[in-house]
Amino acid sequence: MLNEKEKIELITQISLDLNESKDVDLLLERILTNVRKFFNADAGSIYLKNGQDLRFSHTQN
Repeated sequence: MLNEKEKIELITQISLDLNESKDVDLLLERILTNVRKFFNADAGSIYLKNGQDLRFSHTQN
């Protein structure tokens, strides 16, 4: 489990990634990795909304 300092560091890293990355796929992978760490999740997925549809984008386990 992450302590408060580690959680703040992860949020900061996500913010930096959002501002630095020009590659959307790389950005989504980094966000998914850090969000999984933040929530101590074994796996995670990202879906992108396209109109009324959800499109599978990224997964990690």
